[in-house]
Amino acid sequence: MGKINLVFSYFKKNLGNLNFPKTSFYHLILYLPEWIKYRKSGRSSIIDERPWITFEALDFLKKNVLKPNYKIFEYGSGGSSFFFSKVSSELVSVEHDKTWYEKVINALAQKKITNVNYNLAEPEKLDKPILNPDYSNPTQYLSSDSFFLNNYLFKKYASAIDQFPESYFDIVFVDGRARPSCILHSVSKIKKDGFFILDNSDRGYYIDQLSKELKSFKIIFSKIGPGPYGDDFWGTTIYKKIN
Repeated sequence: MGKINLVFSYFKKNLGNLNFPKTSFYHLILYLPEWIKYRKSGRSSIIDERPWITFEALDFLKKNVLKPNYKIFEYGSGGSSFFFSKVSSELVSVEHDKTWYEKVINALAQKKITNVNYNLAEPEKLDKPILNPDYSNPTQYLSSDSFFLNNYLFKKYASAIDQFPESYFDIVFVDGRARPSCILHSVSKIKKDGFFILDNSDRGYYIDQLSKELKSFKIIFSKIGPGPYGDDFWGTTIYKKIN
């Protein structure tokens, strides 16, 4: 009965959002066994060495985006760091959480992975909270996470990519804090025909104030669907830089 209820909730709970392109019913059936597998205890993105994005997005990424010797930058670390380290000539990763950073860097050392340029950029504590925070404003460097709200800035974190030349990276993966700010700093660092991956893209405020910056990109994948380690479906969007 437990598994029947799980399957029922898989469909009922996540088919009500009509405001975003969803995966096809075929793909819902296709990914159901994988969704159940990744909900088992003991699974984690580090153990599985996979990005925490939807199943369909990862399949699309493998088939249509990834090539050997890519240079990749990621905001947010974990399973994606291990995954991208296997398919890149250079991986630069920035993390905001010191405890998680130490866990990941120890795992990288244990697995003898040496091609990850791993950086810690903790948020800056404000003396006074911002009175009128706008989490969609990329110049405010704010996270809407309940722990940080309007008391921390993520300027060092978002601007970590600034040290690299223009058009340097083949892929930028945004799956961390202050994502509008990360996107603002990233777009010029992506090569022509390179890719920008935004996870949780069903949260529209991430790009609400970035229409000018994203004019140089076209969407090649954008769907809500199931993914690992949780009950809810979410969106992943993949952009390609066209000029």
